[in-house]
Amino acid sequence: MPPRKTASSKSSASKPATKKTSTASRRRPARKQAAAKPASSSKAEKPKKSVAKKSSRPAEPVKPPKPQAPKKSSAKKTSATKQKPQQAKHRSPQPKAKPKRLDFGAQKLAGSNVFPAPLLIGCLKTEAGLDQLQAANVPADLIEVRVDELLQANVKLSAIEQALRKRRHPVLLTARAANEGGAYNWQKGERTKVLFQLMDHADALDLELEHLPQLKRVHEAAITEELSLILSVHSIQHPASNEQLRTWMHEFQQHEAFVYKIAMRLNQQSDLHQLVDALLRNPHRRWALMGLGPDAPKSRLVLTGLGSVLVYGYLDKPTAPGQPSTRQLIKALG
Repeated sequence: MPPRKTASSKSSASKPATKKTSTASRRRPARKQAAAKPASSSKAEKPKKSVAKKSSRPAEPVKPPKPQAPKKSSAKKTSATKQKPQQAKHRSPQPKAKPKRLDFGAQKLAGSNVFPAPLLIGCLKTEAGLDQLQAANVPADLIEVRVDELLQANVKLSAIEQALRKRRHPVLLTARAANEGGAYNWQKGERTKVLFQLMDHADALDLELEHLPQLKRVHEAAITEELSLILSVHSIQHPASNEQLRTWMHEFQQHEAFVYKIAMRLNQQSDLHQLVDALLRNPHRRWALMGLGPDAPKSRLVLTGLGSVLVYGYLDKPTAPGQPSTRQLIKALG
């Protein structure tokens, strides 16, 4: 009996061992399969890399190393655009080619004296008189070129411009309107064109206060180009009243100018007193006041002695009634 028990015990003991081995053997292949899975995944990754390489290879021939032609054209465009302003500068070197704006006496007028020495204006109205623009010495601080008188004498505008180009002295350009003592009947817009053609060769410009609306473009250009501007009013046929003088003085204040000029007819001594009174009552501006007519020379000496900053005389022929010559004025003024 005891031996049977041992046999059964052995057999029972062996059964669980076999079960263990069977479970172990079953688990081992699972591990191999698990280990094999990443291998299979790594094998699967290899074709992906090869695919990436294949996708990169076709990009190489696509590289266009020859976009240089458009670059050159764009460079030409940029160079052309850069040259445009240079060409514009070469086309319009007017500021350099223009003669300098010659100072015709601003420093002289800014002296320390209460009544500064006046500037002497020498007037020209003939073609022969234009030669004095190139003369070595002229008895004047500033030469007034009366364009209206020259055109009325059939002097060509091109001849006037040529004379101005060769000038050696400061020039005051004046194209006087007929209703203010001018000799030429201007057509509509003609005076503006003439002044624009000639003003590059002048240092000062005379414009009538009454005609500023019609000469607005010329007025603005004179300020922009730093021309010394003289605003003027004229009463040629009869003396101006005190009320008219006050109106002119008030209107002058609305416009900036280098000098404000009033020229009026003198019939009696009281007319000169009106100009003296207007001059002394408004000392804060530069005034050029003068009389016209038989008493013109006397009035110019009196008014310049009281502070009038401009005195006019002729170089070839008188341009206003009673106007003396510049040489006569030099002797009289001492």
